[in-house]
Amino acid sequence: MGTVRNGILGSVSGSVGPVVLCTFRDKEVVKSKPKKSSKPAAQSQIDQRSKFKMVTELMSALAATIEVGYQSSSNASSPMNRAVRYHLDNAVTGVSPNFSMDFAKMRLTSVNAASIFDTEVVAVAGRILKMTWGVSEEADETLRALRDTDYAMIMFYGENTKIFMNRNRLAVRGAGEHTVKFHPMFVGDKIHGWMFFLSKDGKTVFRDTYLGEYTLIA
Repeated sequence: MGTVRNGILGSVSGSVGPVVLCTFRDKEVVKSKPKKSSKPAAQSQIDQRSKFKMVTELMSALAATIEVGYQSSSNASSPMNRAVRYHLDNAVTGVSPNFSMDFAKMRLTSVNAASIFDTEVVAVAGRILKMTWGVSEEADETLRALRDTDYAMIMFYGENTKIFMNRNRLAVRGAGEHTVKFHPMFVGDKIHGWMFFLSKDGKTVFRDTYLGEYTLIA
């Protein structure tokens, strides 16, 4: 609905019937309503929408972790926007219309420095994954920022069940290990994992690592 204040010479805005009223450069302007295009969307537009929907759904499920992993004091865009942009540009694979996520390229942090820890994950009977980690031999001056109290931020995803399992802040760097027991629904699923460390004050994020793909042993 449009409004005209102080008569036709007053401030105007909105729409009235088939026209749109607005103020442009201190002048009242009346324009025809834009017509919806009857031209079908190009395949490239359809593909982009499909990719965007897939990425945003995945990232939304990880919102709390993305808020931490993509935090930045120097970037004006939001953590979620940066995460969506990265995955659209780098982690979508497949040919139209069958797009999918390349989980090995999925990132939970925006940190670009080389990973400075080694991990090993072993599946054992009882639907359990045993994780161990240690500082990489390639670690450099970043070592000065490492603390045994850094939180381990761990995420698993069932490719078939489409469910994320969050294990954030349940272990610390100094422990060097963590054991995860999965719900029976994940048996037979393709389990993908990621991990990064976060300082105790939540301000320093270390680059994440893709842990690989695993099948649980019942």
